[in-house]
Amino acid sequence: MAEKKNAERVAPGPVPHQNGAEHVDAVTAIRRGLAQAKLGLGRSVAEVFSDLERES
Repeated sequence: MAEKKNAERVAPGPVPHQNGAEHVDAVTAIRRGLAQAKLGLGRSVAEVFSDLERES
């Protein structure tokens, strides 16, 4: 029978290079994007992938 070894669990912490202001900017951008999506603004995933395929 194989012996089970104790695995060390590591909880993710804050990203070292991201300061508080960058975090707030990221959250603000996400909220803006969600609000735009609720209004039907923006592009579909299919459109985005289609553009990416054309560019490559």
